[in-house]
Amino acid sequence: MVTALLVIGLILLFILCLFIALLCVPMRLRLTVRKATPVLRVYLFGIPFFRYPKAKKPSLGKPSAQQKKKQQDASVGKHLLPNAKILDTKDAKQTIEQIAAFLKELTAFTRQSKATLHSLQLTPPPTEDAADAALLYTALSGACAGVLEILDQNTRLLIKRADSVRIEPNYTNKEADLRLDLSLSFPPYRAVTVLAPLTELLQKI
Repeated sequence: MVTALLVIGLILLFILCLFIALLCVPMRLRLTVRKATPVLRVYLFGIPFFRYPKAKKPSLGKPSAQQKKKQQDASVGKHLLPNAKILDTKDAKQTIEQIAAFLKELTAFTRQSKATLHSLQLTPPPTEDAADAALLYTALSGACAGVLEILDQNTRLLIKRADSVRIEPNYTNKEADLRLDLSLSFPPYRAVTVLAPLTELLQKI
């Protein structure tokens, strides 16, 4: 009898400790973008338990035409950014604006959470001459500033390092590149209020 009560007490103590840990350890959303392909992950206790889009399973044999079409769709970021274009086209600005629009919706229900910007780095698409490169650099810098403005307005923004934000003009026709790495942290008790609208948002796109 005493042993049974001791076991029940230990179980209740474990549940209480777990509950306290859930109140203290923040949940984390992490959005990464490479070129035009975004991935969203959710972490608890540092362990990822949600990923969108889901990781692809390795395929054996030659891919079918339908699988090739899915791979092409994924490569232009249609999972989270349905209207985003391939980055090395004239539509690079639209890709960044799509990211800004997604972040605006995302931060609407994580408002005043802690946001850590690990990197926002952009190499614009190559152009025919230096004048076009300068104009494109100006336009894309403005679009990136819009991303930062949304984060600054809706979150407690921390830029990780002095070189985390880097947008450079492309005068040497380098390959276009866009890298975004952003974390949003909030108390676990807000999980219900965050994950419910997050699921709804992902179902729309």
